Amino acid sequence: MSLTPAEKKLRKLARLPGNCVCANCGTASKVGFSTICIKYHTFVCSNCKSSHQAISHRCKSLTMSTWNDAEVEELRLKGNDYARRTWLKNAPPIGSGGRPKQGDHIDVFKRFVLAAYERKRYYGEDEGPQAQAPAAVPQAPRGVAPQAPPVTRQAPPVRAPLAAAPAPAPVADLLDFSAPSQASSSQPVPAFEANFDAFGSSTPAPAPAPAAPQSGFGFISSPPAAAAPKPTDPFAAQPTTTSTPASTSGFGFIKPPPAAAPLAPAPTPVAAPSTSSGSA
Repeated sequence: MSLTPAEKKLRKLARLPGNCVCANCGTASKVGFSTICIKYHTFVCSNCKSSHQAISHRCKSLTMSTWNDAEVEELRLKGNDYARRTWLKNAPPIGSGGRPKQGDHIDVFKRFVLAAYERKRYYGEDEGPQAQAPAAVPQAPRGVAPQAPPVTRQAPPVRAPLAAAPAPAPVADLLDFSAPSQASSSQPVPAFEANFDAFGSSTPAPAPAPAAPQSGFGFISSPPAAAAPKPTDPFAAQPTTTSTPASTSGFGFIKPPPAAAPLAPAPTPVAAPSTSSGSA
């Protein structure tokens, strides 16, 4: 059985990319769908077909029904892309907000079809195919290789010149005794000058000696205060001193008691006269 010109056009419409994806649930088919909803001019999957028929939307088969030129022309002007721009313009993404996806229960499909087409919950005004389809890319003529668009390169930003880093200070090797350092060679070394002020007469005066403590023993006198040392010239001849014998006492500041007077010799006893000779 040969196909009529209208049926040939219809089969070409069914294989268009926009019509190979169900407008309601996003189910895709490589060869197109075999059911068409006449009232809304959409190519639908089997679940959406059952949902449309459940609310008395007329559907026809692509291969088992007869088609005339007016019906085919209406499908060419509308189709699934038109339904997306109008009936489903404000619908939520597929699989969320009550919109069915492939594999959902049939009741989800029925509720969505009823809300979208009978109650017009997601309806919006058609803004034309340009609002949905991307801008067409101009094709190069046959036999001419397409030219790549020119690449615009931006000049690198100009950076301010960096300030010169200060020269590092020379490092002196303290263990190198073979050559003098740069600092020592650049600065003159002062000559050595003898200074004998430490041995001169600028010796500070000694502090006064503390007062001698009072002793409770009258026969012990306090030692005399030491005389302040006189500054001496280290280069003058030192006088020789004669040492005196040291005191035998360990306490030099204690005076010995005065010597006692010699005692008188004891008298010799005189013998008494015998009484026996007188009586004779």
